[in-house]
Amino acid sequence: MSRAERRRQIKQRASGKGPAGPAPVFDPNKERLASMVEEGYRKYQAGDLEAANAIWRAVLDEDLEHSGALHGMGVLARDMERYEVGAELMRRALLGDPRSPAIHSNLGTTLEQWGRLDEAITVYKAGIKLAPRDWILHNNLGSCHARMGCRALAIQAFEKALKFGGDTAELLTNYAATLADTGQFEKAEPFFKRALERDPTPSALQFSYGAQLQKQGRWKEGWHYYERRFLKSTWSVRPRYFPQPVWDGAAAAGKSLLLWGEQGIGDEIRFASMIPDVIAQGAEVTVECAPKLAALFARSFPGATIEAAPFAGAESGEISFDGQLPMGSLGSFYRDAAETFPRTTGYLTPDPGRRAEFARRVQSLGSGPKVGICWRSGLAGAFRNDYYTSIRELGPMLKVPGITFVNLQYDVRDEELQEAKSRFGIDLHCLEGLDLRDDLDGAAALTTALDLVVSAATSVSCMGGALGVPTLEFRPTPIADGFLIDGFCPWFPSLRYIHKKAADPWSTVFRRVASELTNMTK
Repeated sequence: MSRAERRRQIKQRASGKGPAGPAPVFDPNKERLASMVEEGYRKYQAGDLEAANAIWRAVLDEDLEHSGALHGMGVLARDMERYEVGAELMRRALLGDPRSPAIHSNLGTTLEQWGRLDEAITVYKAGIKLAPRDWILHNNLGSCHARMGCRALAIQAFEKALKFGGDTAELLTNYAATLADTGQFEKAEPFFKRALERDPTPSALQFSYGAQLQKQGRWKEGWHYYERRFLKSTWSVRPRYFPQPVWDGAAAAGKSLLLWGEQGIGDEIRFASMIPDVIAQGAEVTVECAPKLAALFARSFPGATIEAAPFAGAESGEISFDGQLPMGSLGSFYRDAAETFPRTTGYLTPDPGRRAEFARRVQSLGSGPKVGICWRSGLAGAFRNDYYTSIRELGPMLKVPGITFVNLQYDVRDEELQEAKSRFGIDLHCLEGLDLRDDLDGAAALTTALDLVVSAATSVSCMGGALGVPTLEFRPTPIADGFLIDGFCPWFPSLRYIHKKAADPWSTVFRRVASELTNMTK
């Protein structure tokens, strides 16, 4: 939830008073404290957090368990990212005002931002049970479900929020983005446009719209809104701060430019495909990237200087550049239409010695095609994210005879290896001495020794595509036809998608994968 929405919510509903009941006996001291709490909320809404803090502390000096003041202090703690403190204060507030929708809502968002998504779901549901027509609680519940990959539940919650009067840009964007994530692009579009009508000012919510436009191949429009990703908001991409001026994409020749990685490892790999475009324009390019990518990038982009993040000299301004830019922002200059995506056979270069070593080791594992597999992210939430799967659900693929399967899951568990053996009779081979999490130069060398990569939507599939290795990425929902180029991913011409409908079991996908593997053995 955005700061503006939180303030609106507090203004509308938060107070130090308990639930409605019989007319209470007038208590001037209670009324005075309630007025002080309301004044604290007004100061908070005006952005005077220091004054709000002082007022609420004064109330607590007189009444240590005053629910309104505890609630306000909890909101301040959450805004300062002191989530444990904020949650404790709000739980105490609920003891004094157990039927407050606002406290339930803010406690839920605190837990959500803290990463305790399953607890947040429980709190939101408890609030909805008390206030079933509260659209803010339904919206928050939907957002949490969406973060956990439970998109069908998220859509249900957003639709209830709309039914009960919610009509903010945040709610409309949440609903539209979730519809689009399930392949309902046409249904989503009007809600994105309504969100822009409600709030046309640049916001991190528009980043969501930009990402969805890109997924439909509407690149020029998509990059415009994608630039909103660094605006301050709970769900925005966290920015980096460099003192050098932002490069506007013009006149690169002869300029010294700093390009810096953003978001996750997969995003850094994807956006790195545009580094050669900048070099080709005659710029002197320095790239800051995740340390685990530095060796691979240095070999792959010899025309650039590679620095492992954090690049302290650039951040401090000690090292000057004519301009700097996050790598994702290169897209608006170099990838604004389908024809601007080069159809390469891969742009990352593995270490030749290690590649030869892994090729020998992989060949010694068995006969037949060598297939690397990754089935989930190590960042999956408390509920099973619907983008990922399990060893059991891989069954149709793992039962194909004549295939040697190689593990690419960096956090594979012993019980998963044992299940593959006991359930399907196969050895899922792990290459000893290779840290798939942190030795990405080694992971790249291993990947190029494989005939095929089958992966969920993780950095593993991005790595396969960037190396030019045939890759199948399985997804829980359809990919828009406008996104694909000749049936392949525009960023990675060796990567194809295999998807299912949201309600279908994963077996429908892995039967298709099994068919392709069977053809490889003929």
